[in-house]
Amino acid sequence: MNDLIEKTQFIFFGLLLKFPRKHLVAIVVSTFMLAWLISFESSHEHLVADKQIDVDEVITAKPNLIASKVSDLAEQVTTASSRVSSEPEYQHVEVVISVGDTLSAIFERLNIPQQTLYEVLSADESILALETLKPNNILIFKYLTKNHELQELELFVHAGHRVIYRSAEDGGIEYETLIQDGEWRMAN
Repeated sequence: MNDLIEKTQFIFFGLLLKFPRKHLVAIVVSTFMLAWLISFESSHEHLVADKQIDVDEVITAKPNLIASKVSDLAEQVTTASSRVSSEPEYQHVEVVISVGDTLSAIFERLNIPQQTLYEVLSADESILALETLKPNNILIFKYLTKNHELQELELFVHAGHRVIYRSAEDGGIEYETLIQDGEWRMAN
């Protein structure tokens, strides 16, 4: 038996030695690639089988999962669309007063009508907060994006002093002065 194995090896290797070198390299590389592909294919089939079991478990465990997610999403879209249609879209703009700024120029820059400026100044006559604007005071405008109708204007003098002008139900402008008690100092 050993004699037969030795003769077979001699013939096989004897034939191999008769091939050109590049053919031998191609045979060896092809053999290794074939072995690798066979091992890769069997491990890939195992992974696919595992994934199929997981999907089946999910489908049997939660049969209404997709339907409930779709209905939740539809409800969110309906709620969001009703909010968009029922609530007007507002623009918030913060303006830091610089040297040379005027209320008229700021209103014009924001495309808020001059008539609105006159209504705000009329409401301000009793407190004259807007008459004494100083650099670094902050004006915060809240107006409708569609037609630039002013809803609220806040004069932020400092953390303890604010004046808020609001659009009133009767069509005019009303104001509210907010003063917080305490000792306020500028940060160094």
